[in-house]
Amino acid sequence: MSARLIPYATRDEWAADRRSGAPDYEVGASDAAGLVGLSPWASPWDSYASGRVGGGDPPSEADARRGHLVEATAVALWAADVGARVWSTDGLWAPDSDAVPRLPLLRARAGWLAVTPDALAILADGRIVAVEAKAPRSMDGWPEDDTTIRDPDAEGVPVPAHYAVQAACQLYALLSAGVQLHAVILTASSGWAYRRVVTFETTPAVRAWAQRIVAHVGAARRRLLIERQEPSPDASAACLAALRARLPEAATTVEAGEDEAALMAAFAEAREQAAEAAAALDEIRPRLLAALTARGARAMTSERYRLSASKAGALSVRPNSRSNQ
Repeated sequence: MSARLIPYATRDEWAADRRSGAPDYEVGASDAAGLVGLSPWASPWDSYASGRVGGGDPPSEADARRGHLVEATAVALWAADVGARVWSTDGLWAPDSDAVPRLPLLRARAGWLAVTPDALAILADGRIVAVEAKAPRSMDGWPEDDTTIRDPDAEGVPVPAHYAVQAACQLYALLSAGVQLHAVILTASSGWAYRRVVTFETTPAVRAWAQRIVAHVGAARRRLLIERQEPSPDASAACLAALRARLPEAATTVEAGEDEAALMAAFAEAREQAAEAAAALDEIRPRLLAALTARGARAMTSERYRLSASKAGALSVRPNSRSNQ
């Protein structure tokens, strides 16, 4: 297996080289979870198409732009908090740019796997870490506090599966390419500050875990990209099992207590009433709007209520003050 670090002078050069890898079925860390069916955003075939057209261009959608800005801020704040020196490798803004050198865009290639970490950093004690910034809209699936993982099989992996796959790929490729990497750090933020840090140290147990995850991704890559076969649900389940090894199984169904049963019944009744009310509103609203339009009015009163229509056609109703007199 060939492994090397490749620097690029510009982002365009980096993106063009990523596209050139597509005919050889190169996979990036951000595509890996999709290939094994564990991405919430991309199917295995979507991930294949993304690799073929090359990705790497600046985000165009508003949510992607938000994520890019939030991630850059989260990394900068994390670095300032822990006293790390940040080398940005993916266009992230680095604090103290005069004092902190910036590497060119950097890709670590290990055979068919090619990764570009968001940043590399040197901690205060001299250890090198790779930083992957995340900007989820919810912190569901993340640990309550900062967490360090030294043995995934014993401790489990307390991050969403698609992020764990990416961390494993980053760690594997960077180590293979000769980076003396102490850890891969996931900095997560749902706002304009980092909220959680999960550290995957490069212990023997973490290395073995990352190698198993990459093997699952490699098998999916071969099946999907080379053999052109449908993704295997069994392969996804196997990869997920490796990611979540030894985590306690969550009960799928529990018996409701007396108070919970009463709440469930009240909730079901309220939902039923809400559905009936929504259907009634859908039937009544156009008739009221038609009546107002026919009479050239935007408000109507009765003995009990006053009805108003906005320019956009939204209706509001309130008790008529005359009825309270």
